[in-house]
Amino acid sequence: MSHGGKRPGSGRRKGSESIRRKLTPDQMAKVSEAVKGVIPNAFEGDAYALLASVYKNPDLDLPLRMKAAETAIGYERPKLSAVEMKADVVAQVETNTVDRPPAETREEWLARRRREAASLGSAARAPN
Repeated sequence: MSHGGKRPGSGRRKGSESIRRKLTPDQMAKVSEAVKGVIPNAFEGDAYALLASVYKNPDLDLPLRMKAAETAIGYERPKLSAVEMKADVVAQVETNTVDRPPAETREEWLARRRREAASLGSAARAPN
């Protein structure tokens, strides 16, 4: 038995109307009026409006309001998703601005620092 993919005879027939197009807005209004006659005080909005009225009602229990809010949030705000950044720009990094030690050995560096310290020390002691 095959799984998935296109199979002969599956899916909606060509030329048939989708479920949303089966009832025109006028026909839907007539059905709504018929429901009002059968069910007194029927909610006149759509499913989202009902959910919103439930989660915004402070007189209802919090767990019921949370469930309604959890269901309705998918219709109020788009879901966030990870986006891959694609850029054709290549950044140029200047290596001369990087602070790094000069190309000298540890002994050369120590000798230079001693000379600099000695020259600063003798200049600080000199009266003139």
